[in-house]
Amino acid sequence: MEIVGYGNNQTKKLCSDSKKAKKDLGELIAEKLFAAINFIESASSLNDVACFPTYHLHQLSGDKKDLFAMDLGRKLGFRIIIKPDPPLNQEEDKLDFNSKCSVVKCIIVLEVSNHYE
Repeated sequence: MEIVGYGNNQTKKLCSDSKKAKKDLGELIAEKLFAAINFIESASSLNDVACFPTYHLHQLSGDKKDLFAMDLGRKLGFRIIIKPDPPLNQEEDKLDFNSKCSVVKCIIVLEVSNHYE
């Protein structure tokens, strides 16, 4: 799968510069971030990410209903917010959602954030 863009330059820098990520996020979170980025880039489609329970891919709600989040660690609170291209809607049938994930080959990484801050 291909990362075709980032929400802003700071997010791009966090996802591509391990020194900056370690400084801003801490060593453990930076390590998990780069593992997730590598996993995304090696996945053939978003379905590979959806089927891998470690990252707990889930759709957001409210004004972010078109976006999805990947946890970097359930107890750490950090997540990557992504926008699939083409957009998906998980509210439909689960089997249909999984088949739609199979066609998503590109994503935009909008932010890396602590969900609890």
